[in-house]
Amino acid sequence: MKEFKVLGVIPARLASSRLYGKLLMEIRGKSVLQRVYEQSLKAKSLNQVIIATDHSTILNHATSFGANAILSKREHTSGTDRIAELAETFPEYSRIINIQGDEPFIDPGNIDFLVDLMIEKNCEIATLAINQTGIDSIDNPNFVKLVVDNEGHALYFSRATIPFLRDQQLNMQFQWKRHIGIYGFKRGTLLEITKLPPSSLEQIECLEQLRWLENGYRIQIGNVSQHANGIDTIEDLNNAIRFAMVNNL
Repeated sequence: MKEFKVLGVIPARLASSRLYGKLLMEIRGKSVLQRVYEQSLKAKSLNQVIIATDHSTILNHATSFGANAILSKREHTSGTDRIAELAETFPEYSRIINIQGDEPFIDPGNIDFLVDLMIEKNCEIATLAINQTGIDSIDNPNFVKLVVDNEGHALYFSRATIPFLRDQQLNMQFQWKRHIGIYGFKRGTLLEITKLPPSSLEQIECLEQLRWLENGYRIQIGNVSQHANGIDTIEDLNNAIRFAMVNNL
């Protein structure tokens, strides 16, 4: 018997800056958002999954495939702010999981792993990473890199290459951590961090988790072995369609 209830929230914004309306785009007959929702329902650790959206178009679409969806305020600047609004109205959930709405093939096991990590470490904030070997894609600013301490706490996140590879002879063996944008929060912590003003590093890198680090919050990192990429571009969408066809998804 779990000592606390866990709420999974999928923030679903219509006006994505890089690919407008991407959550409504179809992959073999199902929208990106529907696939994320259905994958999230497979996670054994979540007591409930809710889509939180800023637009009636997405709300109507979500309800059309039977999702539990809520219309939140439009002025939120981040998914974290959007899920905090829900956390205010659902005090019975002491752990909140922020699930990205643009990852149609998210592994439910990764969601469960994150919840287990929060239970084991009793951490205020937790997120995931995957180890990458070699230097391919390390200079892509859309791939957020991170470094951790010996206890698995994040030291820093960056769109730049960290750690910096000074010895080019180590190229093939070079291992770095790529951040996976799913977060777990204690409810109280979530409500606290969304009241903090934007920080300098956050504004420079456009990474809100740097606000939390700058204000002294610790972020526990869990490593997973596999992760399916999200949808940020038309190329990503086409790759996802091919993936679904090959795997009959």
